[in-house]
Amino acid sequence: MNIRRPNDLGAAVRETRRKRGMNQTELAARLEVNRESVSRLEKGDPGITLGIVLRALNVLGLSLVLDDDTSTPELAPTKSAEGKSRPRISIDEIVDE
Repeated sequence: MNIRRPNDLGAAVRETRRKRGMNQTELAARLEVNRESVSRLEKGDPGITLGIVLRALNVLGLSLVLDDDTSTPELAPTKSAEGKSRPRISIDEIVDE
């Protein structure tokens, strides 16, 4: 899953917490924070501390992977309406030709 915004991270934490059968109070106890901090994290509050984020990922068994994606986004493959992978077309390359 690509996390691009705090809301994306919050949704991933909430979904995983629920899959693990935990409520916010239980996760908060394991993180040694109050339930409101878990709620803020799950809502994508950008002001939540990195320490809480990293502890939550650890408790929930989630990994943080940093990827140096050097490919240009406009050339990344996309999915067609039928779900088939297809390359993106670069208008710059067409014009250059």
